[in-house]
Amino acid sequence: MIGYEEKPVGKQGREVEVLFDPNITRPVLVLYMPAATEGTVQTDGMWSIVAFYNQCVNLVYTKNITYRDAWRRQGYMGNTARIMSKVERLKAMLWQDHQLEDANEPVSDTLLDLANVTAFAAINQSEGNKWGVRHP
Repeated sequence: MIGYEEKPVGKQGREVEVLFDPNITRPVLVLYMPAATEGTVQTDGMWSIVAFYNQCVNLVYTKNITYRDAWRRQGYMGNTARIMSKVERLKAMLWQDHQLEDANEPVSDTLLDLANVTAFAAINQSEGNKWGVRHP
C-alpha cells in the first residue's frame, strides 16, 4: 500500500506527497488539499481518500506500461461495459455465498479498478470519445 506524507504549504493548505512504492522508482503523484476553512474540518477520512486516489494513480501508471491507454481505445461505451463487469464481479465476491476472491485479484484491487475505469469513462465522455479512438 502506498502511504502519504503531509507537508505544510503555508496558510493555503497542505500538500500530500506519495511515498515511494517499492515497485516504482519515483513518486507517482503529489496532491494538494486546501486548508480547512472556518466551520469545516479535514479528517483522517479525507486523507484516506487522498491515499486511495494515489493508489488508483499508481495502479494506472503500472498497468499503462503494459496496456498503453487501452481505455481510450474502448471509449466511454466500452468503459461502461467494464464498469458493469466489475460491479458484477464485486457482487459475486461480496454478496453471494461463494467467494471469488483469490490471490490474483482481491476485492481491494477490484475496487481500485472500478474507480479507475469510472474515471476513464468520465474522461472519454467529456472528450466525446464514445466508441474509442486508435492510439499507437
